[in-house]
Amino acid sequence: VRFEGDAEVEELLDSMIDPLWQVLLRERAGELRFARYEDGEHLCVKDEKSYTAYLLLSGALAIEIDGAVVAEESREGTFVGEI
Repeated sequence: VRFEGDAEVEELLDSMIDPLWQVLLRERAGELRFARYEDGEHLCVKDEKSYTAYLLLSGALAIEIDGAVVAEESREGTFVGEI
């Protein structure tokens, strides 16, 4: 996971479609952690306790159970994660 610098975060926010998310994220940018995940990286894995919520800002992700894709998400502003 690579945390993005200020210029990359600004570029990402500028590319977002929803102006409300742009404003909300800019107002809290100093409190938030922005990360870029590469293809194949995991947010969490089965049976791992993860108490982090993620907000999908760009790209797409797949939800897999035992290697089978059960859902895919690509909508900007979607909360994802596992508890």
